[in-house]
Amino acid sequence: MRVTKSSPGIGFLDGRYVNLTGDTMTGVLTINVSSANALLLQDGSANDVILLRTSVTGATVFNEQGSDIDFRIESDTDANLFSLDASSSFIGVGVLAPSSLLHIDRQLDAQTAGIENMHLYLRNSVGTNNLGVGIAFTNSTDAADVGAKIVFVRSNTFSRGHLIFKTNGTASGGDNVTERMRIKTSGEVGIATASPATLFHLFGADNDIVQTVQINATSANITTADTFIKFSNSTDVLIGDISGTASSGVIAYNTFTGAHYVQLSDDSEVIQTGMIVIATGKVILNEGGIDYLPVVAKSTSKQQKTVFGVMSGKKSKRCKLDIPHNLIDILKNEGDASTIEGQRLETCSRGADGLPHTCEFNQGNNQRDLYQIFGLGTGLILVTNTNGNISVGDYIQTSNVAGYGEKQDDDTLHNYTVAKSTVAVDWLLEATTKKLIPCTYHCS
Repeated sequence: MRVTKSSPGIGFLDGRYVNLTGDTMTGVLTINVSSANALLLQDGSANDVILLRTSVTGATVFNEQGSDIDFRIESDTDANLFSLDASSSFIGVGVLAPSSLLHIDRQLDAQTAGIENMHLYLRNSVGTNNLGVGIAFTNSTDAADVGAKIVFVRSNTFSRGHLIFKTNGTASGGDNVTERMRIKTSGEVGIATASPATLFHLFGADNDIVQTVQINATSANITTADTFIKFSNSTDVLIGDISGTASSGVIAYNTFTGAHYVQLSDDSEVIQTGMIVIATGKVILNEGGIDYLPVVAKSTSKQQKTVFGVMSGKKSKRCKLDIPHNLIDILKNEGDASTIEGQRLETCSRGADGLPHTCEFNQGNNQRDLYQIFGLGTGLILVTNTNGNISVGDYIQTSNVAGYGEKQDDDTLHNYTVAKSTVAVDWLLEATTKKLIPCTYHCS
């Protein structure tokens, strides 16, 4: 079947035709299913506008001549469901004049629940855990080279899962991306770790090569205008910050309090916030066997030079101890291979050389609490009236009341000095003989 402008009608291959009436024809319509081009629509200059091929080597083409001819598809509710702007080579979904290679415009709020409100929807309908849905990015002459990926991995029912960001840090081609950041289904964010355990978990790099965290000021000199980290409560009231000062290059920590984790000699002993503790002379191994933590107890007498700090009120659970092989060997040589801190080691499992030797206590259990102790900076301390009224600037020493401080006898910093009072206390005006007062710590 053929339609020509010289013969105003539809002609069939056997010579028959159907007349067309109306305006003068300016194009050609050819339909021939026996040909490779089953449908050909040309404009008045014999340019192919629509070409429908039946040959497997060809393709159905719109605007094969590359003319400035736009294309648009309507739905029953959207006049611009799909549009192609020939002059810019842009495709639009929901927009008549697209502004980029793919321009999607839906006047809906994607924050509203419902898939139908999304501007883009990617789905893996298998519904199996540990399978991902993702987007890949590349800028290479080789389409197989992947520079980055964003992948959602299902971890539980109802499409719960993690969002993972990956980049290619290697000098080789192909798909060699490595995970850099993960947002877990429960909200924790991890950088350089696939198992973030806190709201923001940063796994450190080799600090000989690159810093784990770096914060730059906006100018060459750090000033009071530079606030690097701000700490606020739920209503955005400032609690503290790490910021610049009027002294160029000087960083201020507001407020600053130096703290240490310790273990109590007796977990059943009640030590309140603000109470003074002393070092017992014993230590425990910290996690990984790389640090020693003091074992402390409540202060009991005046002017104890073993004073270690003041209880903050915070405690944290410990896990089992990892003791290095060399320490186990030392203990064996000293004839004390089976005990640490007077507690008998119940189990010891030795791994390969160089790896930790894991030991668990059968006394006090292997998850004893760690307590936070203040020793420097600003804070609070419990005092009593046993050595008289306290003036602003008076040093505080230990007293005969367990855990409480009292006014020091002189104004000299001693090895038994705990703190300096920043308020005055007149015991005649107080309802009790004990009080929690603000201070600066001077014992660590």
